[in-house]
Amino acid sequence: MIRREGDRSIRADTARCLAARIADAQLAMLQSEGHCFWHGDTQAVLDATERFRARSPRGIGLTTLGS
Repeated sequence: MIRREGDRSIRADTARCLAARIADAQLAMLQSEGHCFWHGDTQAVLDATERFRARSPRGIGLTTLGS
């Protein structure tokens, strides 16, 4: 999971609670503003995604809707 520190839509404790309830979840708290990942510091989101994929076992990673 990725959450920005300046996200006013989802509280930090809510994100932590959700991540704690998902098996093997990782929560990246980014030092930027906003809720939508395609606005603001998009490079930080891409970097966090790449770090997750690099740590994940082969075959586990991001999925797309409908797959």
